[in-house]
Amino acid sequence: MSQFYEIVVFTTQYVYSAQPVLESLDPFSAFIQYRLFRESARMHNGELVKDLAYLNRDLSKVIMLDTVKEHAALQPDNAIILPKWDGTPGDKGLVGLIPFLESIAIHKVPDVRPILSKYADQDIPTAYAAVEAEQKRLAIEEWNRSHPAGSSPGLGAFTLSSIFGAPGAPQQPHMPQSYLEQKRAEAQQIYVEEQRYFAEHAEEMRRLIEEDKQRQLKEMKGSLFGALGLQGPPKEKEGAGAPPPGVAGAPLGGGSTGQTPPVVGVAAGAGGKSA
Repeated sequence: MSQFYEIVVFTTQYVYSAQPVLESLDPFSAFIQYRLFRESARMHNGELVKDLAYLNRDLSKVIMLDTVKEHAALQPDNAIILPKWDGTPGDKGLVGLIPFLESIAIHKVPDVRPILSKYADQDIPTAYAAVEAEQKRLAIEEWNRSHPAGSSPGLGAFTLSSIFGAPGAPQQPHMPQSYLEQKRAEAQQIYVEEQRYFAEHAEEMRRLIEEDKQRQLKEMKGSLFGALGLQGPPKEKEGAGAPPPGVAGAPLGGGSTGQTPPVVGVAAGAGGKSA
């Protein structure tokens, strides 16, 4: 669906519990554009709600999928309320919505809210499938009326007698795909190619993601220690340490004392390592 929509996950779960789940669903951040957590929700009439105004998008183009009606209290006309998943394996509730959502996006509906209102309190996959089937039936009837059998030359059916020069039986021209069917086929092909790409480059992408995490962690650690003043004094320039032999302050005799000077300003970091 990311080919047709900007996908945003808006959950009432806290970031620490939801983020691992989202990373499992979309490990490469290829499909979910933005993620909003409980911190972005607000209270309305004593209920927790998801204010779609926070998306900063034209609400005539926003569709909200949720299982809790109260979450959409501020923009009910933008919501499709689904039954909660009861744990049944193989549940197809979300998959069944794909044709409906594809149709809205492909036809570039100017405002999704009247359409959502029309299907309110209905089982959308079933209701929309019936509408699309009726549209297909009418299109076939219109095609058959305007393209009767044998109306196009050169489209005769292959028969055994045609091998010996006899004319083939008249055949009705093949009905082309509708605009909706063409766009769906294109989207499915793109999806297959995307999945193939991710399968072929998964290890490399995971390596890059892990390297980026380690880099960010290192930068965060350095910033934290710097803020706490635990990085120690700045290093002196080479040659500017102990005075040379014979200079005031050097040990008597100009030689080394053989003792190791004390370490100053070192603090223990994460994992027991020194910062």
